[in-house]
Amino acid sequence: MENGGTASVEATLAASSANDVTVKLTLAGTAVEGTDFNISAQEIVVPSGSLTSSVTINALDDAVESGTRTLEIGISEVVNGQSDPQSLTLNIEDDEGAPTVQVIYNEVLYDPGNSGLDGDANGDGSYDQEEETFVEIVNVGATPIDLSG
Repeated sequence: MENGGTASVEATLAASSANDVTVKLTLAGTAVEGTDFNISAQEIVVPSGSLTSSVTINALDDAVESGTRTLEIGISEVVNGQSDPQSLTLNIEDDEGAPTVQVIYNEVLYDPGNSGLDGDANGDGSYDQEEETFVEIVNVGATPIDLSG
């Protein structure tokens, strides 16, 4: 969760090494470092003689409804070791909640059959039964919405 959520990303060696092993991380996704999360380091250093080490990711709270953000973590390089390509995706859930969308169909004019009588519903200066059909959708909620596409 955005409000106080934490995650630990751990590097585990198959066997201990006489040298420090450094796993350099890549960060991608829709989450922005410093805005949506902080990470303790962008590389994991496993000290010589140890098998594991980790970094901590803390989700940051804001007052903006932004939906779920993703943080994609990968490995760019391993120094003094080897790794297969690996990745991890973390979801940072927004704590502001989903916006309240209130959309109503205010008016529908479908195929007005007035047999050629006046009825210029679309305001183009002429009556055409095929072109006078419309639907009016109104957002009566406080949250802006995009109906395009």
